[in-house]
Amino acid sequence: MDRFNDKSDQQAVAGVQDNFFTQEVKIHLKDDGLGKYKIENDNFAEKLENSRYASTAGKRFQNSFTSKKTEVEETLKRIQAHKGVVGVLIMNSEGIPIRTTLDNATSVQYAGLFQQLANKARTTVRDIDPQNELTFLRIRSKKHEIMVAPDREYYLIVIQNPNVNQ
Repeated sequence: MDRFNDKSDQQAVAGVQDNFFTQEVKIHLKDDGLGKYKIENDNFAEKLENSRYASTAGKRFQNSFTSKKTEVEETLKRIQAHKGVVGVLIMNSEGIPIRTTLDNATSVQYAGLFQQLANKARTTVRDIDPQNELTFLRIRSKKHEIMVAPDREYYLIVIQNPNVNQ
């Protein structure tokens, strides 16, 4: 699939079934900035309307993007609302920030450094026991406590002030 220059756009392929034939149609989903995606292809909308079965599938397809993005946004807000949380960062496996509550420079700095640290920690855990894997990394200093939850494709990093109650 082609990639978009604008990171807020998504592209997908959906099957549109008309009678006994299924056609693959490339669709473009545009992020409206409010956590919802809008189908931008007139061709897809037209085929969807003409299809007997695809109207429900198309709605489910579009709603799955909306619900996942909304779920992520709600989780970020819930984490950010905790007392002492300075910032939240979601980055991909290459260390590129995807969602953040921090300023751009800080996000890039944390993403680059903690991606390397988490990869090294993951390798160390596997070297000790090949059947084991890193599930969480917590680092505490005088000023900050940084928690990293790695996944295969993404990292969730939460930075908090450990002395907030003192």
